Formats: sequence, C-alpha cells, structure tokens
Amino acid sequence: MKLEELLDALKVERKASLAGGASASWPYLFKSFFVDSDEHADDLIFFVKNTAGSAAAARNKPEDILEVFRRGSTTRPLPPITGRDYNWEQSACLNLLMQQVTYELTSAICRRDPDSLKLKIIEKRTISVYPSPSKRSLEVKMTDEQITFPFLYFTVDNFDELFEGMVVTQGHDACVELVAECGPVRTTVFSGSVTHGQLMASFLSRKSGRKYRSERTKQERKLEFLNMRGPSGIGHAEMAVSRKEGDDGKVKDGAVTGFLRKLGITSASVLNDRESKNFELNSFLTYVSLNWRTLVEAIIEKPQRPALSSRKSLSPSRVTSGTSGESIDTTAQESSSAAADP
Repeated sequence: MKLEELLDALKVERKASLAGGASASWPYLFKSFFVDSDEHADDLIFFVKNTAGSAAAARNKPEDILEVFRRGSTTRPLPPITGRDYNWEQSACLNLLMQQVTYELTSAICRRDPDSLKLKIIEKRTISVYPSPSKRSLEVKMTDEQITFPFLYFTVDNFDELFEGMVVTQGHDACVELVAECGPVRTTVFSGSVTHGQLMASFLSRKSGRKYRSERTKQERKLEFLNMRGPSGIGHAEMAVSRKEGDDGKVKDGAVTGFLRKLGITSASVLNDRESKNFELNSFLTYVSLNWRTLVEAIIEKPQRPALSSRKSLSPSRVTSGTSGESIDTTAQESSSAAADP
C-alpha cells in the first residue's frame, strides 16, 4: 500500500468513525502499512491500548496507554493485530504522524499593517522538529519524561541557540507556525501570534528570576517560560522570554525614553516607568503541542496553506533564517492570535 492510498483510506475510515459507525478496517490498515510493509515501516511501532472503561483509564496513568515494539524482535514479538486490546484507529494515526510526516517549525518577528492586517516579516527562523508522545521540562534540568498522549510535543531542546537574536519590540508580534508535510499534502497545523504587550504583561507578572544554563555555551541567563494558547484554544506553544540588555548591562531605552532625555527630563521615576513599558524582549520558542486528532484533521481533512515557512526542505540539523520583509495575509485564517498565560 502506497502512502497516498493510505491517506485516502484513512480519510474514508475517519469519516465513518466521525459519523458514529464502527469499522473493521483499522486493524487491516495498521497491519498492511506499518507492520507488513518494509518500504514504509519504521523500526519502532507504536500501539495505543484500548483503555475505555478499563482500570488503567480509571487510574488515569498515561504510561499505561502506549506500548512500543521493535520490528523483528525475537525477545518481545509484536502482539496479534486482532481483538480489542488496542485502539487500532489511534495506533494507525499515531504511527502515521510519527513515521510518515515531516514537520517544520517557524518562529518569526512580524509587524502588522493596521490597514491591510497583513503581517510583514522582520526576522524568522525555520527548523525541522520531530513529534513525541512524551515531554520533559526545559525549565528544570534533569526531569523525567512524562507520557503526554493523546498530545504530541514538538520540542526544541537547544532553543537558546537556534532562536538567539529573535527580539520582540513595541509594535511587533512574535509569530509561530508549525507545518506538516505528508506525501502530496503540505499544511499548517498550528499558527498563532502574541503581541509585544501581551508578552511583556505576562513576563512582568511572573518574574521568578529562574536561571537557565545553556548546555553548549554554558551561558547562564534569567528566563521566564510563558505558555500561549493556540487560536480557538487549540494547541499550546511555550516561549522562554528574557529582558534584552545592552552591552553596558543596562536595558536599552525605548524611543519615547530617548525623546524624554533629549527634552531634559531625567526624573528617575518618569524614565523608569517609561522604560518598564517599552523594553525589548528576547523570545525563544521552546515547544508546540497538539492533540493527535488536530494533526490528523489538518493533514487529511482540512489542509491550510502555510504563511510563514519556506517551501525549501530542511535537513534535521539545518536552520534557515531570513529578514525578507515579505508580507503575509492572515485575514483568511480563523484566528492568528494567541494569548499569553500569566
């Protein structure tokens, strides 16, 4: 079975499932494409247990939901692709998302035109990312992995290096876009933006002063990890934010502060108040998380044309960046904003 045939079959089966009908084709699709096919199958195969009404579901233990098997293992062979021990629809869709889809994550600094509502890209970085049904905290080192399925996480471990120099200033938005590519389909699966004012308000409300140490550079900086809800509350993104400092260690003046200084206004209370409302923020995108159903729906049923990311494919370690100044139209999307949670 070819990938295009699998996508067509998944679309038919999901339509039947959403209509409330039961289908016996999910085990066949799972076995044909992910178990029996050497051409497409990955070395690892994910099985989602059917926990409906079970003791595991009652205990609410996520680690009881997923099982991972290695193809061809003689010590731990694959379970039979029959019966009701596993949810075959979720197993098929999870393996599709983990094995057959490539993902690009773009972080951009944009300015919105007040008349056309288009966003002009000031700076952007695009990287390849990979889905995981588990997560660990980037805020606290040496934390254990936690199973998150049905949510998949696209985590940027070296975020402080890849997104260095992404600075949000007054009047600019921090924008995020996650793009999935599966066979002939290329679609946005998550997009959102947060204003400088929203980021700053959330940053000032936190002020934990927690220090983060880079694994590669060993540089230490104070970061606040801020969670953002996606459009219509679908999905989440996290940004690590810090106050930008100048070469002299002092926060750079905003344009209005500089104007006040030229007028001879040097009152500390006035200037500090003005600076506190205009300082620049370093922004580092750390992860995006989405429910597997949201990803499958976007890929199979409701693809949307990407706005931020380039068409160029990326190697796993490659980063593309640019200051193209191109304008993108976000008015056609349901929503392009995300609120920063305090």
